[in-house]
Amino acid sequence: MTKYLFLSIVALLFFAASCGGSSATIKTEGLQPNVAEDMQEMAQIMPDEQFAKLIKEIYYNLPESVMCNELKTSEQRKSTPLNIWNDPERINDVNYLSYEQDYGEGTWVQWDMAGYVTEDHQNVVVIVRLYGAVHEVCETKFDKTLNYNIETGKITEIVRPIDTFTVDELIDETHFDTPELATMAKSFFNSHQHPVNCFDFDRYGFTVNANLLGYAPYDDPWSEQNRVQALHKWNGSRFVKGERWMIPV
Repeated sequence: MTKYLFLSIVALLFFAASCGGSSATIKTEGLQPNVAEDMQEMAQIMPDEQFAKLIKEIYYNLPESVMCNELKTSEQRKSTPLNIWNDPERINDVNYLSYEQDYGEGTWVQWDMAGYVTEDHQNVVVIVRLYGAVHEVCETKFDKTLNYNIETGKITEIVRPIDTFTVDELIDETHFDTPELATMAKSFFNSHQHPVNCFDFDRYGFTVNANLLGYAPYDDPWSEQNRVQALHKWNGSRFVKGERWMIPV
């Protein structure tokens, strides 16, 4: 079963879930134990419509310090269109909002946020990022983690509750032309300030790949050497290691 097929099936379960955390009756007969367990866990998350409303509430309350210039004020946030996935096949992105602007000549900006409800349904862990490029020189402006208290609306910056990414998890030596290149890539990964590229956020967590751009003078970031992805799943209190797979050619 592919990742997106599995997530699409699981997404159908959320309409039976309640915010109070009561158990839902899920038929898991005949499924593999790990799939059945994931389905039971996912069924505890609040329904999509309520979740999407909460994410928009957080968006309007975020401080200016974690926004791009086009989204600083309340008026800007109300009038500026966001990228919101309404495609039924992307229902898993209900917790994700993004904005992007291309200014031309290799200059662009992207802001995004993703939220994850805690197991006690009292808080939301929010990842907020701003990155872009000026004349094709890319830079991450910030990558912050916030806690939003659902009852009070209070927002505080926190340390991201996440398992550490490892070399073995994200770098496959067999993808490199020589052992020397593999060693260079691993050394670069271990010493780099931003060792991973995060992308494809959804309500279950997010996938990443190793940020190897620049590990060798002639490196191509889209080459087969950078095709390993790993999923970190939200378990209600932290992002834990999930599946690891190869990006299709």
